[in-house]
Amino acid sequence: MVVQDIDITVDLNAGAFNVFDVLQRGYDLVRRKTGEDLGGLIAFWATGTDTTDTFYCSKLLYDEGVCTDLSTVSVQGKESDRDEYDDMVILRELFRFAVDRLSVHDHPGGEVDGTRDIPARAWMEGLATFFADDVLSTRFFVDSRPYGVYLVSDLEGAERAVFLASGMAATAMAHLAVLRPGDHFVSSRWIYGGTRQLFDVEFARHGIGVTYVDPANHREWRKAIKDNTRAMFLEAVTNPLMRVVDVPAVAKVTHDRGLALLVDATFASPINFRPLEHGADLVITGPQ
Repeated sequence: MVVQDIDITVDLNAGAFNVFDVLQRGYDLVRRKTGEDLGGLIAFWATGTDTTDTFYCSKLLYDEGVCTDLSTVSVQGKESDRDEYDDMVILRELFRFAVDRLSVHDHPGGEVDGTRDIPARAWMEGLATFFADDVLSTRFFVDSRPYGVYLVSDLEGAERAVFLASGMAATAMAHLAVLRPGDHFVSSRWIYGGTRQLFDVEFARHGIGVTYVDPANHREWRKAIKDNTRAMFLEAVTNPLMRVVDVPAVAKVTHDRGLALLVDATFASPINFRPLEHGADLVITGPQ
C-alpha cells in the first residue's frame, strides 16, 4: 500500500492524484516482479519556492541532515521545476526505496555512499532511471526541464535527450538501454579508467561481456564480434590522451552487422563534432 501525507489545495489537487497514481503503479510493478512485500511507503508532496528537488530520503541523506523523514519519498519542486507531473522522476526515486527495502547492501552497484562518479553509483543511477523507463514503456528518460532538454537535442541533432546526475550514470544507462544479461559488446581500448571499471566489474556481475580492441585497427572491431554481440562503444576523442578515433569507420562495421554504436563525445562536444551525423546511434556527452 502507498500511504501519502499530502496537503491538497483546490487548484493543485490533480497533481496530488497523479503523484499517488504513479507511485502506486511503480510499487505494484516491483511487488509483482519480485514477489516481495515492500512494506509501507510514505510519500510527501510539496511545492513552492522554498522546496528542493524530488528525492528518496536514504540513510546517507538522513545522516547528513538533508532530510528528516527516513525512507520516505518527497515529491517536491520549485515553481520553475514542478515535479508532481514528472512521472519518471517520481518513479526513479521510488526505485531507490524498493532497492533499499529489498537489498540495501547487495544491489548490483554495492552500497550507494552518495559519490556520483564511481561505477557503483553509476550503476544505481542507470538502473533507477531504466526502471522509470520500463514502467512507462519508453526508451527515453525525460525530466521536465524542457529548455535544457531541447537545447541538448538541437546541439547533437538528436530526436530526444536524457539528463542524468553524472557522466558515469549516462554511460551506464546508455549501455543498459541496448544490453541485457548474456549480451556482449565491443569497446575501444582507449577509454576513461572509470568507464573500464564499470564494464569489467559492474557489467560483469550481470553477465554482460566485453572485448577490448585497438580502435585504430579496423579489422579488430570485426574480429571481436560474437554471436551475442549487440553493440560497440568508443570515445570520439579519448580521455585523457585526446586521441581521435575514426567514428565513421567503426559505424560502417556496426551498420553492416546490425549493431548499435555508442559514442562518448564529451571531449569533442557537439560544437566540434556531432557523432550522430557520422553513423552513431547514441551519444554520451558530459560537461567539462
